[in-house]
Amino acid sequence: MNNTPTAIFVSFFLIAPALASPQSKDQNKDQNKDQNKDQNKEKTGEGIITLKSQTIRTHQPSEPAEAARHAEDCEKGDKVACHAAALDAYYRPHSEATDRAAFDLFKKACDAGYAPSCNGLGVMFSNGRGTAPDLARAAQLYRDACVAGVSTGCTHLESALRSGRGVTKDPTAADRAEARSRCLANAAPRDLGACPKLR
Repeated sequence: MNNTPTAIFVSFFLIAPALASPQSKDQNKDQNKDQNKDQNKEKTGEGIITLKSQTIRTHQPSEPAEAARHAEDCEKGDKVACHAAALDAYYRPHSEATDRAAFDLFKKACDAGYAPSCNGLGVMFSNGRGTAPDLARAAQLYRDACVAGVSTGCTHLESALRSGRGVTKDPTAADRAEARSRCLANAAPRDLGACPKLR
C-alpha cells in the first residue's frame, strides 16, 4: 500500500498546434490565458482548486520556516494548512510524538471537511500510527475520501476491497474504486464529476 496520505495532483493542459482549429489572434490570447489559469492550479481530492504557491510537499517534511507557517495557519482554522502540518509531522523521523501529532492534525482537517486528510487519517488507522489499529475505520475513511474525489483514497479503498482488510472482499467494487482512482488522478478539474462512481 502506498503510504502517501494525500491526494494532490497538478494538471497541465496543452493543445497541440497541429490539432487546434484556426483562430484569430484575440481568440488565441484568450485561450492562452485560460490554459495559463489551468496550469497555475491544482485540484485536491475534494474538488477544491488551489494555487501552486500553496503546493504541499507530500513525501517529505517542509523546511522549518514553512512548517512553522503551516502550524500557525492551522491554528487560525486553515484546514489545508492543517493537512500540510499533518504531512510535516508524518514525514519527520518516526516517533510516538510525531505520529500522534500527525493523527491529530489529519483528524482536525478531516473533521473540518478536507477530504485528503480523511485519506491520511485512514492511513494512520490502518497502520496503527498515533492511534490503535482499526482497519474498518480506515476502510470507511478511504471510502469517504474516494467519494469526495481523493484519488489515493480510492487506491487505498481498492486495496482494502481486494484483500478484505476492514471490509468484505469485493473484487467488483475494487474494480470500480480502481477505475475512479485512475480517472481522478488524470482528469482535468472541470471533468472530475464525470469520473466513475463507487455506487
